[in-house]
Amino acid sequence: MRISLIMLCAMLSFAPRSNAQKADIGFSIGACTYQGDISPLQYRVSIEGAHVARGIFLSLGINEYISLKTRYFTTNISASDQNALSTFRTERNLHFKSSIREFSVVGEINLLGIIPALRKFKIQPFLNAGIGIFKFNPQAKYKGTWYDLQPLGTEGQGLPGSDKELYSLTQLSIPFGAGLKYTFNDELVIAFEVSPRWTFTDYLDDLSTSYPDLQLLRQERGDLAANLSYRSENPIDVGTNINNEGRGNATENDWYIITTLSVAYRFDPGQYFDRRKGFKGNWKCPYF
Repeated sequence: MRISLIMLCAMLSFAPRSNAQKADIGFSIGACTYQGDISPLQYRVSIEGAHVARGIFLSLGINEYISLKTRYFTTNISASDQNALSTFRTERNLHFKSSIREFSVVGEINLLGIIPALRKFKIQPFLNAGIGIFKFNPQAKYKGTWYDLQPLGTEGQGLPGSDKELYSLTQLSIPFGAGLKYTFNDELVIAFEVSPRWTFTDYLDDLSTSYPDLQLLRQERGDLAANLSYRSENPIDVGTNINNEGRGNATENDWYIITTLSVAYRFDPGQYFDRRKGFKGNWKCPYF
């Protein structure tokens, strides 16, 4: 929240001044779903495993058509092979949960201003895209206790002779989306938005490639790492039968999709900051 406020102050201080310039501050509530190697279906957008998503945002209208928005979201994702339609996945028997903490900056295009034919409608369609940074931490449950998976290297990351490295729990994403916005009056704005996150990691669920040498994993990381790497009830000759067999699909990265309803208060930053000039006419940030 503090980072968002600092960025808003910078936006308001350096953006070109105009009579049409407006700023919105508000909150979002909705749901987050995940698409990856443990999804029950192969489709990018799924309603299975939806979790509550909460967010706050601050935006500045650059002109009639474009606005710049900073936003912060907190949510969770989870999935289980027990809900899969594929026999391979149910026998694999993996599951996970993870928190998501995301900060992003997006540019938003007002289609009502660009397409004249839409001006007669009170509902304003919009598109947006930008860049985000998020933190996640996949966990799995074993004998009643949830464990962090990344330090265990469940696919052999960091083992002697392995070229795999432990993945980072902080990643970049490309948020993009579309929605509808309705302005009740000069100060109240309500919007509905669907916004997928294109990520650059395949480890939101802690699986991507193949099983490691479980015997070596057990030796280097302990029984917990080996037991959370291979969860199938099918008996195996540990360390020989499943080496290099597919555990996940490394050809596609994981996604998460946030669908929200937002409420915002709209104000004129020019009039507001005119009332807060410093002694020498300099702008003062109203929050600090």
